[in-house]
Amino acid sequence: MVAYSFQPRFVDPIRTLAKRQTMRNWRRRHARPGETVQLYTGLRTQRCRLIGTATCTRVSVVALDFVENVIVFVENVGVVGVSYIDMTDALDWFARADGFADWDDLRGWFADTHDAVEKWSGVLIEWSDFRPATATS
Repeated sequence: MVAYSFQPRFVDPIRTLAKRQTMRNWRRRHARPGETVQLYTGLRTQRCRLIGTATCTRVSVVALDFVENVIVFVENVGVVGVSYIDMTDALDWFARADGFADWDDLRGWFADTHDAVEKWSGVLIEWSDFRPATATS
């Protein structure tokens, strides 16, 4: 089981199912399709709280180009197939699916959080079957 931590601004979008994905930097081990993921806020702090659990449905390599305003992602790591998103409405839709107001909000967050002004690449993890944590969790 893989755990992911989220800033407080993303808790409500996760709970209301508006956010069903997360983009993460490369690391040795991410969730795999079919695995349960634990979604936390404040992980490794005294304010740690379980938001809920879900089932990983897809893992893709994703690259964001903030200069050209393009998203490139490869579906299911290891499978040949590339998709490009470059229309403003599609960029805004993608940003909202990740818990942002729009593409500009996402771009600003990546600039502030990852110092990614021009480009960022990593992994897109998508999930379904969200199960909220109980009050005692």
